[in-house]
Amino acid sequence: METGYNFYHSGFNITFDEQTEVNKRNKKPDIKLFNTRTKEELYVEISIQEVSDSEKEANKTWFGITDLLLNYIHDIEYRGKIHKSLSDTHLNKIKQI
Repeated sequence: METGYNFYHSGFNITFDEQTEVNKRNKKPDIKLFNTRTKEELYVEISIQEVSDSEKEANKTWFGITDLLLNYIHDIEYRGKIHKSLSDTHLNKIKQI
């Protein structure tokens, strides 16, 4: 609904779950957008993406390391990139240092 609302306020007429034919097959896209000025139709499928397991592991490594650093450095802007996530065992070893 929120996506449809945003398209509506961008000037599109919107329809939800309207059946249409694509390549001689019946389809039911989530949203049909219609541009009244150009007479163009656009169909939109909406899906929810979850955080991948590798991103969760990278975040766990990042926050595990940066939480330790915050005890020693303040008012410093830092950036980094996690090239390889650490296992819980290795992350715990670092925390003990």
